[in-house]
Amino acid sequence: MKKDHELWNMENYGGMENIRFAMAQALIVCYSPTSNTKLISSLIVEELNKNIIQASVENVSQSDVKP
Repeated sequence: MKKDHELWNMENYGGMENIRFAMAQALIVCYSPTSNTKLISSLIVEELNKNIIQASVENVSQSDVKP
């Protein structure tokens, strides 16, 4: 049995919500006032790609698709 917060997350963070969350998280993780713009940009792209892949995996695992 899933806990209430897990069910809430499954209902509210599917699809594009996961992608938006991944983008916001990438910006937060990569922002550093001492880094130069090029480094920040490359880190954001790297972190965003990682988070989008993770969000996609979570969406698949949360779906009702059966083999």
